Amino acid sequence: MNKTINNEKSFKNLLSSIARQAAGFAILIGALALTSSAQVKTATTTSPTTPPIAPVTVVNTTANPVPVAVAGTVNVGGTLNVSISDNSATNPLQVHDVDNAPRTAFAQSKKLTFNGPDRAVLGNFDVPNGKRLVIESFTVFGKLPSGNKLVASSINAFQGGEQFGTQHYAPVFTGNTEETFEPGVFIVSSGNMHLEAVAGAGTVTVRLERDHIIGLSTIPPFSFDVSITGYLVDVQQ
Repeated sequence: MNKTINNEKSFKNLLSSIARQAAGFAILIGALALTSSAQVKTATTTSPTTPPIAPVTVVNTTANPVPVAVAGTVNVGGTLNVSISDNSATNPLQVHDVDNAPRTAFAQSKKLTFNGPDRAVLGNFDVPNGKRLVIESFTVFGKLPSGNKLVASSINAFQGGEQFGTQHYAPVFTGNTEETFEPGVFIVSSGNMHLEAVAGAGTVTVRLERDHIIGLSTIPPFSFDVSITGYLVDVQQ
């Protein structure tokens, strides 16, 4: 009888010990679960720390410069101060006028001849391919037989096959010749301008006209020297 009672007590004590251990283990597991959840929450919701803004100074020599590459669009706020070093009289900064392309001087002359019945003569000047001619001056000089008059001189410029501009200049009498074997009068016509012609054959035309008189066919040929000067620039594509 006593032995039975002792066995029951031992069994109850054993169950109580197992229950206490199980409860402690459950508490430990719960604590670990709460700690892990808090760590996950902190890791997923906490913003990363923003590094403080501070100036960065890089000291380097001109012989070993710091390479800098800029990609995309750079926005500069405020006032941007730019300084240029080593800009001296012996080593000046190269500057180009973007509104005026590099120029090549242009000067060309032609001899225009009036034959017997000609009332007017034309002379064509060509502009090289890929170039634009800017005419700055125009001169006509020659000698007419006595009794003849040069009544008109003009210069025309063309762009794309279309007449772009025309300048007219009045011939000016300068004097008589003294040769008895070839009497005549000297005429000059000139002017300054800013007339442009685009590349092409015959894109600049000079026209001279004399008055109408009886017996033109009996007058021997006579010529005028026509000159234009200016400069060539590249045609912008």
